[in-house]
Amino acid sequence: MKLIDTIKRYFLLLLAMTLLYSTAVFSQSLREQIGNLFDDVVSAEALQVVGDTEHNEHFQPSNQASSLQTINAFSNFISSNVGSFPLSSSSAGLTFDFSSGQPVSTATSLGPIFTERAQTLGRGRFNFGLNFSSLNFSTLRGTDLNDLRFSFFHQDVTGDNTLGESENEMDYIDLFMDMELNANIIAFIGTVGITDNFDVGVAVPFINLSMKANASAIMNSYTVAFNPPGQGPNHLWTNGGLQTTLDGIDESTAGFGDMAFRLKYNFVKDQTVNVAALAEYRAATGDSANFLGSGSDAFRTALIFSGAIGDFSPHINIAYELRNSDLDRNELEIFAGFDQKVTETVTVAVDLLAELEIGDSIEGINFGAEQELNRLEGTTLIQRRIPVTNIPNFESDHQINTAIGLKINPKEGLMIIGNTIFAVNDGGLRASIIPTFGLEFSF
Repeated sequence: MKLIDTIKRYFLLLLAMTLLYSTAVFSQSLREQIGNLFDDVVSAEALQVVGDTEHNEHFQPSNQASSLQTINAFSNFISSNVGSFPLSSSSAGLTFDFSSGQPVSTATSLGPIFTERAQTLGRGRFNFGLNFSSLNFSTLRGTDLNDLRFSFFHQDVTGDNTLGESENEMDYIDLFMDMELNANIIAFIGTVGITDNFDVGVAVPFINLSMKANASAIMNSYTVAFNPPGQGPNHLWTNGGLQTTLDGIDESTAGFGDMAFRLKYNFVKDQTVNVAALAEYRAATGDSANFLGSGSDAFRTALIFSGAIGDFSPHINIAYELRNSDLDRNELEIFAGFDQKVTETVTVAVDLLAELEIGDSIEGINFGAEQELNRLEGTTLIQRRIPVTNIPNFESDHQINTAIGLKINPKEGLMIIGNTIFAVNDGGLRASIIPTFGLEFSF
């Protein structure tokens, strides 16, 4: 029991340190800093125009529209992957039935990790644990974060609802984000068996998020080639060139994310087949301005089917998640897999995790637009079609992952968990690999 007592002491120390750790304070939220980065690229301080000190404002209308769309999109993508990250199974590795007056194990293996099985803890049983997950985000809809590009176009100064009639309208700006985004999540999970069939649980995530953007911008100048010799381009950066670096972002923040409250009822109990229903309410307790939470409550219901064929235990979860947000779509979730007992103390868990967006597309998150630039230079028609960003336009940001993990039961009442989630598709903001480590105590 010395090992368990030592681990419990370290666990309580970690919990106390987490509770005392407050959200990092800086003058502006991460959401505001992204907006400022877009403002800076067309600011009067960054741009200069030959012969016209106010002409730099002609890039600002395009910037404002792109900024609003991008900030909303980033908020959605980040919160979907941080605020809604799975908080581990509410099922304990060891489950019992006390209907006979004595504890009788109701599971043949140590159970899944991020999915659910139908068995409940058992009346009067407690399960308490934590897991640590590291998310190193690398792509947004398949585009590397360090290669993200956004384009800003000149205002229509001729009033003909097209761009290109004026030579100045042929110039446009490319903003390169060169972004890094990482999140570390410690999730505290507690479950209590109210009856042999009914569990109540809570999950509390603590999130540390860091964001860097080493931004730079290029003026794609049409006028540099077509102006008279010696005149140079009409639009320049204040450094006198066509390329500049911007004040980027290098911030981190930490705090509690969206808490989850769970109810699970096992209404079909059998040695080979079990069926349960789960209801989960996720409260918007995280700071959405700093991407620590989704900014809106969510409600999830699930049907859970699990069985046992010897030491092989398959399971499937079918869930619907209602997200009360204008920036996030509801989801149909299908999680299926198995856990296989290897020895009395070791179980392997394998799962396919599919989160499928349903409903209408979110207004304002559409990266498929292109801007046409057309100019008649003498008798030659010069045409350009410039995408507003290199992020592709997806109809839906479905996310499909696989998960492979181990559960080890070295001592009575203690479970050690290791798991890796692998991204299968490109939907949304993704980390290609997500490692998770955890501890679980049952008593």
